Amino acid sequence: MSLTCSTSLLLCLSKEPVYDRLSITLEDAIAGTCHLQGYTGDDLDIATLTYRLGGCQLLYALSHRLGLPSLRMLQTHRTFTSIALTIGPIAAEQFDANIKTLILAPLGSVVIPHRGHSLMMDKIALEEMASHHRPSNSVIGLCHSHSHMVDPTLHTYDSALRIAEKLAEGTVPLGKEMSVIAIGAFGDDEIFPILAAPTCKCEDADKMVSIVTLARDHWRETGAEEHLGPIFSVATDGDSMRRAAGHCMFLKHELSATSRLYGTLSDMPGLNLTTGDNETTLDFDYKHIIKRWCTLLRTHKGMKLNNGHSITSRVLVRYLAWLPDMDEHSVTKLLNPDDPQDVPRAVQLMQAIITLSKFPVDTLTGEIGTCTDMAAIKSLSTILESFLLLFVDITLSLQQQVAHLSRYAHLTFTFFRLYHSAFMPYVLFYDSQTMVKNACFCITKQQKLDGTQQFWLIQTGNDCLEKLFGITRMRGQHNSAMNYSQALDRIGAAKDIDTVFKKHPDLESGSQQLKIIRVEGLDHICHDLWVGDVVASHCDLPSVWKDGRKNALTMLADAHMPVVCCAFDVFFAQDGCDLMRPWGANKYLGVMTDIEVVDLNVVHAPVAPNTAFATPTPTTDEEPPLEDDVLTLKEALTHNLPSGNPSIDVSPSDASNAPSLTSGPGINPDDFLLVRGKYIHKETICCRVLNKDFVAKSLNQQERVYSTGFTKVNRRHELLGRSITGGNSFIIGDVFLTIIRSNATLTLTLLTGQILALVPTRKPAVERSWLWTGDYVKTNSEIQGINQMMEKIIEITVPGVLVELVNPDTTCVRLHDDINSDDFIALNNIGNTWVVEESALTLACDVLWTKACEHSISIKSILHVSTLSNPSVFPYALPDGSAGIVCMEASEQLAAAESGPLMDSSRGTVEENLKEQVSLGQPCGFCGQSGHEACKIQIKVANSGTVSLETRCQYQHKFSANYATLLLHLLQARNPALHHRFVDAVWRYNMIEHLEEAHPQYAHYKNPQGHPLPANVLHSFTLTSLEQRDAGKSIIQLRKRKSNNADNANTKKAHKST
Repeated sequence: MSLTCSTSLLLCLSKEPVYDRLSITLEDAIAGTCHLQGYTGDDLDIATLTYRLGGCQLLYALSHRLGLPSLRMLQTHRTFTSIALTIGPIAAEQFDANIKTLILAPLGSVVIPHRGHSLMMDKIALEEMASHHRPSNSVIGLCHSHSHMVDPTLHTYDSALRIAEKLAEGTVPLGKEMSVIAIGAFGDDEIFPILAAPTCKCEDADKMVSIVTLARDHWRETGAEEHLGPIFSVATDGDSMRRAAGHCMFLKHELSATSRLYGTLSDMPGLNLTTGDNETTLDFDYKHIIKRWCTLLRTHKGMKLNNGHSITSRVLVRYLAWLPDMDEHSVTKLLNPDDPQDVPRAVQLMQAIITLSKFPVDTLTGEIGTCTDMAAIKSLSTILESFLLLFVDITLSLQQQVAHLSRYAHLTFTFFRLYHSAFMPYVLFYDSQTMVKNACFCITKQQKLDGTQQFWLIQTGNDCLEKLFGITRMRGQHNSAMNYSQALDRIGAAKDIDTVFKKHPDLESGSQQLKIIRVEGLDHICHDLWVGDVVASHCDLPSVWKDGRKNALTMLADAHMPVVCCAFDVFFAQDGCDLMRPWGANKYLGVMTDIEVVDLNVVHAPVAPNTAFATPTPTTDEEPPLEDDVLTLKEALTHNLPSGNPSIDVSPSDASNAPSLTSGPGINPDDFLLVRGKYIHKETICCRVLNKDFVAKSLNQQERVYSTGFTKVNRRHELLGRSITGGNSFIIGDVFLTIIRSNATLTLTLLTGQILALVPTRKPAVERSWLWTGDYVKTNSEIQGINQMMEKIIEITVPGVLVELVNPDTTCVRLHDDINSDDFIALNNIGNTWVVEESALTLACDVLWTKACEHSISIKSILHVSTLSNPSVFPYALPDGSAGIVCMEASEQLAAAESGPLMDSSRGTVEENLKEQVSLGQPCGFCGQSGHEACKIQIKVANSGTVSLETRCQYQHKFSANYATLLLHLLQARNPALHHRFVDAVWRYNMIEHLEEAHPQYAHYKNPQGHPLPANVLHSFTLTSLEQRDAGKSIIQLRKRKSNNADNANTKKAHKST
């Protein structure tokens, strides 16, 4: 490489004698032996990248071959990132050291514009290994929450044995993961780790609160807040403990009316205004929310949307194949990916659903099921589009982004309030609504701090920390596993690499699974390439918030959602009700709220976990075996620290016999301990004693997850022959019939996975038809943590043998004058629906019951549906309220099957498996026989007024006589002579026979002609289906029931007969 004149002259003029040195230098340059060169900042960046990615050997080779700066030059002009390690509990000193060293020191006295900052939290996996840290002479890698229970310093070999004993007991576990807290400014992609501590994943929410509080407070105390700007938000992923801690810290104060933010945010109805100290808010990463949305879409359970219609993975499989660029293989890849954490594939699935919703469907002549499915998919796509476009459409302005956020928040609020967890999981609702709220708060804060600055929503969340973790794992090349010591080095190197990539984004290939879209090279979704206007002061939050709400109402109206479900003004006027608290009462769903706020001014003694490992406990009497191999001289030379006096505690007797330690350059006596007359390197002791039970984790992340018992929610179920139309299978979404039990009847139901609500036409039975109202049968369900009930759509699972496909006709309700049109408000504007002839339903009911008998399906094993929110909807009823489609034969057998042996006997049914058959004439409730004087049962009234039952049946047993007591009190009030007497009693299931023999003048269900029984007498011996079922277990028990005051004379006469 030639020598430039300017460089040569500058060098020569600094030497004496000038002319002699100049001539010699020129001669060397001409001869090619002089290689002086100046380096630019880009050269140093490339050298840093080379060193951090490939190590010193690669940098040496490229320095000699391509002229890159040498390692010595790099160390002179650059400072490599070194993160303070955590030995023992997390302390303030670690935050102070990292903030000052990594953030404030490089800036010096440079003044930069104030910006808001985000505190990010996440964890990265570690190998459970201990290692020796030379500067502190300590064992590192112990869990920070428990390391205070043992002294980590290696004074002697006994110190190592003591630590090994604690590890074996489980008192002090090794770190399974490394908790990392980093901070970054909005408007700048660079982040700075300020904590890296090993953890055994046992922190509770209180511990997380104390850690985050330390980080927040020391950002202020070190002067970083004054120099750089305040912390706007604290971001994390979907971890439950961090969510609970964040909820405790950042949702505890209502925004004060004196706050500078109040004027803007209070004019956004429904927005949750609860914050933490200094108006800090909680945030969740949007990429995690995208992945969890797609996880929900890929489940077989799916979600409920328009009027409770379900969209599941099987429904999506059916319709995604309509897209021109989709085939069976590509649809399978989207809905059953090898890695559910693949962000680009998740985005691709959401975009495919959005495209599918725009597919033209003829609602006038189209199939009813298809139209209903596509209407629900359109609602789903509106929700997904409202969320996804914020982060993939670089042309959107900040105003448009907030409008999309508002539409998303109001739509998810409406559907979640209606269908609860059947629409989306609690935690997904909580996290996504929290993200919307944080975005609004951060924009408002930036407007007040410096409205001229730009604000990019894609910088919310903790995605920058995820990318840093990706580079950290990449540093391991083919082995991404690392212990705590290696993790500290790698994350420091990752920070240096990330800094270079931020300055030279064209050099970064990016992570294939963290990009929004899978493309080679730079991910185009970044703030540097954003086209839309994102200046904070150009966004009028209240107006665009209302625009988004208006767009949501338009979509809900198009979906024919009930108006009462969209009354946002009414909902938000309730106490404690907002977008994050859909049912008011200050109740947040999806987060644990039973967390105690820790007073950091009070020191609490940590409690040791009550855990133990199965490994044996080493003691000083029984030392773990050490192999004879020690650290070699070459290994010792790699620890290039100045030598000093060895810190070896040896007794005088052992000191005389101790061998001399090899001395020489690079050998530090402090790195060795005397063990059984030999000097062993401390790193070897850690390996052989502390890590003797070490088992390496799998490098396959999915294998690590699934081996612990987790299964994929979207695991594919293959059909025989890989054909969805083969054999007796049918496509999900088709209409089919089945039989189910409801109370004491067996009835037919029309299903699409949910029970369809049907109403009959007002015509004679031979001409009658049944029409679908567009709604589904519902039951009452209690809202978690709130004393309120909500309607929940019933989903059932039935055996395939009890299923019959049906092909209903299509009709328009507007063409019928024999129905009430108000029953069909859930249908689309055209009013098309399914219609089935009653004769076809009756025939199908008989066919299904016959199939059940042929397959020996017992009546009680058929699905039972009860506790309906509207009993008039199901079982299907005629206009006069009577049962619509009922299998009479099955219903009679059902009543007999629920009654038990005694009731079976009263109905003439014979139980062949009984040891002795039940008699037919008023059998005894204990032995089941008739005509035995000993079985006579009487009510005895004692002098004290207490009532008891008397019988001499040898099979008798005690049971409650509460009803007999109540009955006797009624009788004694009318006949005082009943005191101190025995009164004959009749078993309730024998009352009909007793009435026929003793009181034939009274009417009952077997004798419709006669005088009506008093209501309380009739109710006193009527058995409910539940009581009949209980009767089958042992005997018919007397039941306490309140009586109504009826005609005194009739009541007295009836009671006497009883």
